[in-house]
Amino acid sequence: MRLIRLERTLAGICSLCAVFALSVPDAQVALSRAVWLLMFCLCALVCLLFPLRALQTRTPAHIVFSLCFVLYLAIGVHDLLLLTKALDHNLTLIPYTTLLSMLVIAWLLGRQVVWNMRRIEHFNHELSLTVTQACDDLSQTLEREHHLALSHSRLQERLRISQDLHDGLGGSLVRSIALVEQSSTPLPNAQVLSMLKLMRDDLRQMIDTGTSSAIQVPETPMQWLAPLRHRFARLFEELDIQVKWRLPEYWAHAPSPIQCLTLTRVLEEALTNVIKHSRASQVQVRLETPDSRELQLQIEDNGTGFDLDSTQINSMGVGMRSMLARLERLQGTLVIQSRPGRTELQASLPLFGKVQRHT
Repeated sequence: MRLIRLERTLAGICSLCAVFALSVPDAQVALSRAVWLLMFCLCALVCLLFPLRALQTRTPAHIVFSLCFVLYLAIGVHDLLLLTKALDHNLTLIPYTTLLSMLVIAWLLGRQVVWNMRRIEHFNHELSLTVTQACDDLSQTLEREHHLALSHSRLQERLRISQDLHDGLGGSLVRSIALVEQSSTPLPNAQVLSMLKLMRDDLRQMIDTGTSSAIQVPETPMQWLAPLRHRFARLFEELDIQVKWRLPEYWAHAPSPIQCLTLTRVLEEALTNVIKHSRASQVQVRLETPDSRELQLQIEDNGTGFDLDSTQINSMGVGMRSMLARLERLQGTLVIQSRPGRTELQASLPLFGKVQRHT
């Protein structure tokens, strides 16, 4: 708390008294002593006000300073009595107040330094505890994230296996069942064995293609489609379904192995759906490269169609979800248009491969 007006008033009075005392002639020593006595009274008032302030704050520094001011007041009274010849010795004590002030200030500064050092030590201790706690929390968070990542990886792997089973082995089973149902006579053993071998090959392919490194990209689109075309050819013939295959002679941009596998699964699922649900008599399969950075697979049939909005509301079937999930993993898209007499499915994938040069 500062009393600014009182400070200025006292400073002004002391300054005037000092100037007046210095300007008084030697013949008027009594008047000079009266002025000095007035200045002493003002200083004594200040020395008495500080202890009153210390009693309010009760801080150690204020208490020490208040004791010093009381001691200064006593020394001032002593030297004032010497000045008025009330004491019979000549030992003044005011010069020693400077040494006392230095000792008090040194003690206060040392005390402040010690207090600051303790605060720093306490802060460092709290900081160490906080950092340790943060490290523990981070370790626990990373461990939880690791477990979540493992769980997510297991779920993704299960989803991939279920999709491969549905699109690969499931499609083979559907084709085999449809072939058996359409046959008017019992199938010969050789044909049954051939169907079982095809299912075995599908299962082996699903196991071998757990990673894309095991897949080889066919040199041409015809080589890519040949195995799947062979599997569906006889079944379409038995079902009296006419199929048109429109493929380019070579890859404009070579797709990646995983893109080839994805398009194979999408086409296999689409043709299986044609057999199971569409009641179509004509199917057209087109593979196009509308620009240098996109590969499009289109499957169109003249079947009964289906209600696309109702299918989407019902979260789509397993096969459609599988196709969409496979394409989205490779930043691809799936567009389906359906009405009675015409259903078109278009799967698009971005291409990042090298341009194939042919002579």
